[in-house]
Amino acid sequence: MNPMAYKRYFLIGIGGIGMSALARYLLLSGKEVAGYDRVSSDITRSLQASGALVLDHLNTEQCPPPFDEHPEHCLVIYTPAVPFDQPWLTFFRNGNYTIIKRARMLGLLTARRPTVAVAGTHGKTTTTSLIAHLLRCGGLDVTAFLGGLGVDASSNLMMGSDQAMMVVEADEYDRSFHELQPEWAVVTSTDPDHLDVYGDAGAVLRSYRQFAQSAARLLVTRSGLDLQPMEGVRHLTYGSNDGIYADQVAVSEGYLWFDYHGKTVIKDIPSMLPGQHNIENALAAITIALECGVAPESIAPAMADFKGIKRRFEYVARGKRRWLVDDYAHHPREIDALIRGLRLMHPNSRILGLFQPHLYSRTRDFASEFARSLSALDECWLLPVYAAREKPMTGVDSSLIAKDMTCPNRCLPISEGLCPDWIQDVLEHPSDLVVTIGAGDIDQYLEALSVRILAEDSLTSPSLQSPWVRNHRNRPPTPTQPTTVISSLRNQIRSLQGASVRLALLRILGLGLVTVVWLGAQNELKATKIKKVAVVYRDHHGMHLLSEREISRVVALKAKRSPRGIMNREKALRSQPSLVGADLSLGLDGILWVEVESSRPLMRVMPVGRPGYYLDDRGCGIPLSSGFAWPLPLVLGAVPGHWSQGKASSHAGLALALRSHQTLAADSILGQEVTQYVLSGEDSASLELQTRSGQSIWVGTSMGLASKLNKLSLFYRWAPEDSLPTRFHNINLIFKDQIVCR
Repeated sequence: MNPMAYKRYFLIGIGGIGMSALARYLLLSGKEVAGYDRVSSDITRSLQASGALVLDHLNTEQCPPPFDEHPEHCLVIYTPAVPFDQPWLTFFRNGNYTIIKRARMLGLLTARRPTVAVAGTHGKTTTTSLIAHLLRCGGLDVTAFLGGLGVDASSNLMMGSDQAMMVVEADEYDRSFHELQPEWAVVTSTDPDHLDVYGDAGAVLRSYRQFAQSAARLLVTRSGLDLQPMEGVRHLTYGSNDGIYADQVAVSEGYLWFDYHGKTVIKDIPSMLPGQHNIENALAAITIALECGVAPESIAPAMADFKGIKRRFEYVARGKRRWLVDDYAHHPREIDALIRGLRLMHPNSRILGLFQPHLYSRTRDFASEFARSLSALDECWLLPVYAAREKPMTGVDSSLIAKDMTCPNRCLPISEGLCPDWIQDVLEHPSDLVVTIGAGDIDQYLEALSVRILAEDSLTSPSLQSPWVRNHRNRPPTPTQPTTVISSLRNQIRSLQGASVRLALLRILGLGLVTVVWLGAQNELKATKIKKVAVVYRDHHGMHLLSEREISRVVALKAKRSPRGIMNREKALRSQPSLVGADLSLGLDGILWVEVESSRPLMRVMPVGRPGYYLDDRGCGIPLSSGFAWPLPLVLGAVPGHWSQGKASSHAGLALALRSHQTLAADSILGQEVTQYVLSGEDSASLELQTRSGQSIWVGTSMGLASKLNKLSLFYRWAPEDSLPTRFHNINLIFKDQIVCR
């Protein structure tokens, strides 16, 4: 059967991620395409804009011509998620149309082409996309059917010529991947899933073994999988030192860096995909690329250019108050990998998870595993189960997972509309990072969430402040606090400097009286047991580089309870680089009050090969190890490796970046848009801006900086429709009274 011999194609379930890629391929091949999907989405609207006819009704009497006649000219393709009695499927079956599953169509298309097929319970979409990207960047002619939308291209199809090699995602559901006969096969994992189809884990493994036997030239599997190729076919493993592996893993400049060790060694490979699991996915992709003839020197630049797949650890919104991440994870092992990646990239963040279970059967089969995995979050809210192709099951709902979770959790009610009441609850929650998790339609809430998260100005919500701040911010000094007397004594001593002798003698008499009071207070203080430490932040920005826990560690409860002991602790606290001021006072009620004022971090500087530091509002550098993890604009490129003892004003590049950021932060548009400040040139004195939309904006030196940034602000605010900044990749501001765009 020649799958391209037909004039017309009707796809049932055309809005699905796999079916829509097939529809795009047929449209680009010059075919007439129509289809049905029960839900209108960005995908279906994109297909319509490309020329497809998409129906959302089940009235088969309104089948559009010419698809309602000449069945010999029309091929009907359906996804296995479509039930047997679906009206459109029944209509075409009764009309004697040729009907095949999507997997069969994919098998026919790849039968005459060199093909790479990637299977696995987790990681196959990212690995497939990365393989296709590396092959194309390596100069090969590639057509790829992907299981996700690329962040850059927003497409799940990479189209090559009629003779291009194929890269396909091999779906294990309904044993669909048995239709493929690849030259190169990859298996990333074999964890049990789709038990409604397979019945048990043993059947899942046997199915993967059959797929592994289909590889004609090379089988690449993650280490530890019980899979073997046919006799005479090479077998490579990755992920452990006895096979292909990565080392020298580090986080820097917003990338994960690693060295690849396989048949060749490739050093300093950057990846924008966070998490150890994505390093393993990259190992598999690089191995296939090298085996297909891609030059080793093209790997690192191609990896740096790969921005990932939508709904795979996708940063949807990066607000001043918190960030929003979206991920497709719908299996316990995928959730484990996601949370490990979140903890790696945001080690000190408070993470709120919004999880939508996918399928009643999967919820029933893995309820305890879901509970264990999700408990690694700081808090998790569970949406109702997304049914997809299934009907509700008695006793199976989100509470089945929630009852075994050990982290704070709640089950959300069924919601109507795209902005349910719980979205406001998210904004009032004291989280630094919100992550939406699931393979259902949870992504429909992303727009409402992202708009509100981007609108949050700063960390001023009362729910984010310490209870001590809310209850005691205006607390008057307590006269009986012994250290109040100590402070007065210390101030009197300081005031003696430069005073007249007579005035000094008078003050000494007063000092003697104060000393008597102080000695009495000391005796009371020694008898006072420190019961707790109460930390009060006198500043109001809420972005504290030194947490309450770290402050309490500095003024440890085991410290001596004498006034001198507390003074020493106060001195130690004031020496912390991120604090502007600090005062300690011990009340007779046993509460050690710690009042501090911290500087406000504005930017994060990321030197190559160094952990980096923050620049605060004084222009001082604060080490990253201080525990602060709020998302801030990055300063990259030629930056000094250590600046904790200096001021930004004494370094031309840092001063330029800081001045630019302070100006842009006041702009309602550019303050949200610019995310990176890249320094280059002699003395790091030339600046390039990178935006969240992908624009590169060349600012140059500090000469005329205010004029350049004002010109940029006007461009973003008043550009005509046909010249919007987002239409250009490069924007140059260095020419007087001009903006040059490309």
